[in-house]
Amino acid sequence: MKNKYGEFQDEQFARYRKKLHGLIHWLLIYAEENNGMLDHYFDKVQLKLNGLNELLLYPPQLVEIMSLVEAARIEWNKESYRHAVYRKLILDAHELIDSI
Repeated sequence: MKNKYGEFQDEQFARYRKKLHGLIHWLLIYAEENNGMLDHYFDKVQLKLNGLNELLLYPPQLVEIMSLVEAARIEWNKESYRHAVYRKLILDAHELIDSI
């Protein structure tokens, strides 16, 4: 896979995708635990995705992943939070990782 500074080997990026899956999955775990650090973790996830976006020369899939993560954050912060909606948004973002 091409990147801003050269290329990643397929196996190398496949291993990184697993890390990305974990990064996104923890958004679900922290919400289910009602972890007080979830908003901070959202910032961390979005910053990492933004860095990856630039590194990979702006693939369109990252726009959708970041949008889904942000929509989940908005849902989490609603007074009428709906866990099913939040969960669906996180799982959709999780699924898109393999398309990068």
